[in-house]
Amino acid sequence: MSHKLPLPTPEKYPVTSKYWGIPDARYEPPFEALFRIQRALVGHVSFLAAVEANAAFSELLLYETILRVLMIQGYEVEAQKDCEYRTKKKRGPSPTIDFVALVSGVERLALEVKWPRLSNSQVKEEAAEAAEVENRCEARRVLPKDLKIVADTAKLGHFLAKQGQGRAERAAFLCVFGRWNHIGQDKKELLREFHEYYSDEYLMPVVADLGRTRFACRIFQRNGKRFAAAEID
Repeated sequence: MSHKLPLPTPEKYPVTSKYWGIPDARYEPPFEALFRIQRALVGHVSFLAAVEANAAFSELLLYETILRVLMIQGYEVEAQKDCEYRTKKKRGPSPTIDFVALVSGVERLALEVKWPRLSNSQVKEEAAEAAEVENRCEARRVLPKDLKIVADTAKLGHFLAKQGQGRAERAAFLCVFGRWNHIGQDKKELLREFHEYYSDEYLMPVVADLGRTRFACRIFQRNGKRFAAAEID
C-alpha cells in the first residue's frame, strides 16, 4: 500500500495559539470554536465514509457542521456573506465569505473553507502508484491540485482591513479539510505562493486515524499582510 504521512507533532506543525497544549485551560474565543470545528468535521465525514455515503462529499457538506458549532458556541452567524470586495467581473454575484461570526452584532470572525480533492486522473495515478510500490516503504504522494485560495486569501484580507479604530478586534481563518495524505504537507508546500499571507497554524491539525481513510482538518490564521493583487479575478 502507498506510504502514509506520519501523524502531526508539535515539533513539525508549530501553532500560534497560546492555548494549545495547556491541559484544562480556560479557552477564549475563537480557540474553542475552531477546535470544536476540527473535531466535528473529521468525525462527521469519517462516519459518512464508514456508511459509504462518499457520493455526497462536497464542501457544502461541511457547512452545516460548522454552522452548528459556531451557533452552539454563542456566535451569531452569517453564511455566504457579501464581502464588499471589488472584482473584475462586470456581472454575477459579488464575492462572499463562507462564514462571518458576530458577537452582539459585531463582526469578529471570518472563516473560508476548502476541501481539496483529487481529480479523476489523479485518482487513477494514485491507484497505479499504490499497486507499483506495494512492497516498498516509501512512495511519492499524489497531491490534489485544486487548492485554489487566491480569492479566499483576498477576501479574508479585506475582512481584516475593514477593522477600524475603536472597533472590536477581528480574526480571519482558512480551514482546509481533506485526507491527511493530501493536506498533511508543510505550510509552504500546501499553501504554495500564498503561504506568506498566513501565520503558522492556529491549532494543531486534527486527524481521525480510524484504520482506513484518515480525514484531517487544519486551520491557518490570515495575517495582516496586504494582498498583492488589486482585485479578485
